[in-house]
Order: sequence, then structure tokens, then C-alpha cells
Amino acid sequence: MSEKGIQTKNLIKAKAVTLFCEKGFSAVTMKDLCEACNLSRGGLYRHYESTRQIFEEILGSFSQDDALSIQKQMDDRLPATEILDGILKKLEQEMLDRAHSLSYAIYEYSMVCNDNFMRELNQRAATKWKRLLEYGIARGEFAPIQVDAMVDVILYLYQGVRMWSRIIPIEKQTTDRLIGKIRQDICGQ
Repeated sequence: MSEKGIQTKNLIKAKAVTLFCEKGFSAVTMKDLCEACNLSRGGLYRHYESTRQIFEEILGSFSQDDALSIQKQMDDRLPATEILDGILKKLEQEMLDRAHSLSYAIYEYSMVCNDNFMRELNQRAATKWKRLLEYGIARGEFAPIQVDAMVDVILYLYQGVRMWSRIIPIEKQTTDRLIGKIRQDICGQ
């Protein structure tokens, strides 16, 4: 793909993220994306067949980028607590930022599309967390916790709070308590 084609795909995905955050998955149309990107229908369809394809590519990219970043930090032998603190800070910011949440769009997507893709994303997230927790335990930085149970707590607590924040604003003190409890359980403090 040419550099211009890559730039166009990146523009489409960036505009799509904004639209999916604002409107959810079901309400975004290819026409909306044409208008947001200032592209003709042919220009958009040259890169993507559907909003579903765009949405899946966005979620897949987010998942892959996150996992690669964490793996690189572990490969560079950064302290596990430092990696954890960076991730927890990002999670807290996302929980507080209801305007830029894809949670509602993810929920809608899961209701109308095959759940295999969401299962795959969930498995990737679980694997990422499991590797980090095992890394921290092996280095003696994390308590000897039940890794699979903690992974479940993190994944479902985070997504639950993100979804709930679309209904009512989540206060910082709430996220502080949640993030603090996760850190306390992982680090044994």
C-alpha cells in the first residue's frame, strides 16, 4: 500500500474512533465516515467494506499496540511495578473519560456481530495481563497471587466501569479506590 493509502486508512480510523465514541457502533454509517473524512464513497470503499471491518481493525490495533508495548517493557527488564503503574494510570484515565469511550460501541457491536472477535480480543487482553503478573511474581515484585483470578478481576472490573461511566460519571475517588485495591492485591501492600 502506498504512503498516501496508509495515511488515508489512518485518517478513516481516527475519524471512525471519534464517531463510534459519540454515536456507538450501530448508528455510524459509511456515509458518516465519507463526510467526516471528506472522501467519496469510492474513496472509502477502496479501503474498507463496512463499518464492522473498520471497527474490528481499530479494536485489533489497540489490542496489539498495547500488548507489544507491555512486552517491550518486559523485554527491556523494566521493573514490573513501573509497568503496572503505567497501565493502571492509563486505565484510570480511560475510566474517567466517558466522552472518549468505545465501551458502548463495543457493547452494540457484540449484540449484532459474531462474538468470536470479542472472545479473541478478550483472550489477548488476558494473555497480556497474565504475562505481566507472572513477570512481576518471578521478579519478586508482586505477591504470589492467583493469576487467572486477578486477570478476571482486572478485565471485568475495567470494562464494567467503562460501560457504567457511559450512564453516570465516575468520580475520581471511585477510580482511586478501585485502582488502589488492584495495586494492593497485586503488590501485596
